[in-house]
Amino acid sequence: MKWWRAGVAVAALLIVVVAAGGTSPVTFVNRLDDRPPPQDSSPRADLPLPTELPDALAVPLTAYLLLLAGLVLFGLVGIVLAVELPRWRRRKGVRGVEVEAVEFGETAVVRRVEKALQEFTSHPGRPPRDAVIAAWLALERAEERLPHQTPTEFTEKLGVDAVVLKDLYQRARFGHEDVTAAQAEKARQELSRIVRELA
Repeated sequence: MKWWRAGVAVAALLIVVVAAGGTSPVTFVNRLDDRPPPQDSSPRADLPLPTELPDALAVPLTAYLLLLAGLVLFGLVGIVLAVELPRWRRRKGVRGVEVEAVEFGETAVVRRVEKALQEFTSHPGRPPRDAVIAAWLALERAEERLPHQTPTEFTEKLGVDAVVLKDLYQRARFGHEDVTAAQAEKARQELSRIVRELA
């Protein structure tokens, strides 16, 4: 298939060259003379041609063979290293990094979600759209969302069913219809449920 395209491209280029040559307003005038150049009639000196190369350029065949053998050996060593070095590293193993005792696991997540829920419920008079978005942001503050994660990936990583809250957030954040107070209350209930499931 690629040769067909190359053939079409070459044919198109030839057509352009022929068309450009035939329609040119400039005419070609041959100013070269077709006569052969004059012959040099001066006598030539017969110089003997050297039959042997000078010693500086003459390299024995063994030097070429040694160079070739060295290059082949160097290539083989490179191939062996390329194949065996990763195996050797895997056998050796990678030592882990020791981490200090930091609050890990679901207890830290539960505390952060509870704190986010308290912050969310401390502003009852906000508009419904803002309340739904605030519920989602409270969840993101509780369990850090990586910059490359979509909301769906974030909820899957969370380990609890947060699909309803995610859908409400996407509707409030990106939708054109108004968010009702019932949807804001549903977001609060979902955030409370997530806290209970994580605990």
